[in-house]
Parts: sequence; structure tokens; C-alpha cells
Amino acid sequence: MTQRTLKILFLGGGSIGAIYAFLLSRQNCTITIVVRSSFPVVSRHGYKLTSTTFGNTIYIPYRVISSPLDLSGDEIYDYIFITTKASSSSLPLQGYPVSPATTIVLIQNGIGVEAAYKAAYPDTPLLSGVAYIIASQPSPGEILQSGSVMSLHLGAFPPSSELQEHKDIVSRLTAAGLQTHLHPSILPQRWKKLLFNSCYATICAVTGLGTLAVAQMPGGLEMLLALGHEIRETAGAAGECEMSVEEIEEFFEVQTKGLDIVPSMLQDAQKGQEMEVEVLVRNVVKIAEKWGVEVPRLRAVCTILGGMNERFRMEREKKLLDGEGFRCGGGGGGGGGRLQAKLVIGC
Repeated sequence: MTQRTLKILFLGGGSIGAIYAFLLSRQNCTITIVVRSSFPVVSRHGYKLTSTTFGNTIYIPYRVISSPLDLSGDEIYDYIFITTKASSSSLPLQGYPVSPATTIVLIQNGIGVEAAYKAAYPDTPLLSGVAYIIASQPSPGEILQSGSVMSLHLGAFPPSSELQEHKDIVSRLTAAGLQTHLHPSILPQRWKKLLFNSCYATICAVTGLGTLAVAQMPGGLEMLLALGHEIRETAGAAGECEMSVEEIEEFFEVQTKGLDIVPSMLQDAQKGQEMEVEVLVRNVVKIAEKWGVEVPRLRAVCTILGGMNERFRMEREKKLLDGEGFRCGGGGGGGGGRLQAKLVIGC
């Protein structure tokens, strides 16, 4: 049977969006990708992909745009992939053509990222995703992917066992070489990935150290374990994910032992950009409060990171007032000898 051509829009032209768009372009999908800071390069030359998994290639998307104004009002997409950072401001979908015939695929870190989209587009199917991949964009249009860890977990939101309509996109991603899993609920996967993003990434951002240095500093491993147990207790109390004490210890003492990367939250801090505090920490604290779980370390980290975000905001405003201008970076900076990681690893 002939495979139907899918029309797909990607919001987020950084490392994750570029790699997933490239993979789907090889599976009878017509790709339009929204690129902002890298638009001048990508619109003319496409992406230069360097990958330990797929080799080295130049990927020229079918269409590269910079805003919804570049689309006609009657365009309909089968899927809209959102691979931007979770922002505390407006939804990135505003202005883009969303219909009940479209499925939104939300690939972002954190907990509680789906609610705003479901409220804004109640009649549009929503797939929520958790990505495990080591990738970066050290310069506009240059995408690096390394390591053997590369998988994607997808689940319907709200949770549902009726998954037949989503199996086509999963099979295409799998056929393209991305290990893709479809779940009735994505919540357990989201909580498990917080073991990295709410523990390693947050302490890295606060200290300015990479993951290996954090784990090896005095009291570092103990802090990571304590944060991990606060997440475990919160997830269990909410009835959304059961993790054992042994799983937490294995994650930090075995699975991620020796890991030496710069998480995206630390990259944001180094560039003075807004960090994903709301979805990675504050929402966890709110859930803990609701269920009566004590999370003193997560609460302290949340306060410190919130203060850092406020300082970054004030510094950006000062630069604008001083006439220096300010341009947000586009997906990863140089990392010297250490790997700069965008959305990274897990259990």
C-alpha cells in the first residue's frame, strides 16, 4: 500500500527540531520548519548535520520560514511538532494554522507543559513527548549529534489507551532510525527525566559546573540523590509515577556515573537567557505542596534559579536601554573540550 504523504510543520529549528525534521523528510513527509535566529543561514544553505548515528550530510528542508506571516491562512498540517524551549510567556503556536485535523506533537522537558496547549486547542489531538538525545547547534545551521543514546517517548494527552491514530507517525520515526515508544500516558517518562533535568541540570546552572564536576564536588552526589528522592516522593504521592529508592540510587551512582556534559539549562545561564525554571522545578514544588510532600531542596533551588532568571531579565533590559541591543542565541554555544548538550539522556 502506498504511504500517504504527510504535511508537517516544525516550530523550533534548533538541534532537536532539525534532526527530527531530517528523519521524517526521509519517510514521505513534506517539512516546513520555522527558524528564527538561524534563518539567514538555514534558509540559504540548510543544515549541516554531523552525527555518530546517521553520518554527515546536508539537509535542505522543503520550506524554511521565520514567522506565521510566511504561511497562507488556509494551510492545514497533519502534524505540528513543537521543539522549542518551554517558555513562561506566550505559546509558540500563536498565529500558526491549527485545526482539529492537526495533531500537535509537544517535545519539551518538564512537568505540566501540556495544559496550556490543551486549554488553547481543546479539539486538537495532542501527543506529548520526551526526547533522549545528545545534540547541539554550536553555530547557526550546524547540528552535532553524538553518542548512542537517542530515543523518543510519546504519549497521548490526556492519557488514553486509544492510540491507533498515532501509530503511523511512530512507525515513520522508527523506520527513519529513531527508537520511538508510544505510551498510554507520558507522565511516568516525564517524571523519570526530571531526575536529570531537575537535579543535574539545576545544580549545574547554579554552580556553573558541568555534570561530572557537580557529581564529584564535596556533597555533590549526596545533593543529587536528595533531589532525586524528593522527585520520587512527589511523583508517587501524585499517583503519576512509582520509582523505588534503588532506582534513584542506580540512576545517579551507575547510569550517569562519569557523565561529563553541559546541560542546556547551564548553557542558558551562561548566555543570560531565561531558564526553564517553571516546568523543571516550580511545577514540581507546586505538586509537592498539593500532596503534602516536603521538598526543601527543590524549593531552595527553585528560589535561586528564579532569582537568576530575574537578574538575566534585568541585564537584558539594561543592554537594550544602553543601546547595545540584545540577540538571543540560537541553540547551543561552543563548549571547549566538553560536550554541549541540548536535550539529554535519561534512564
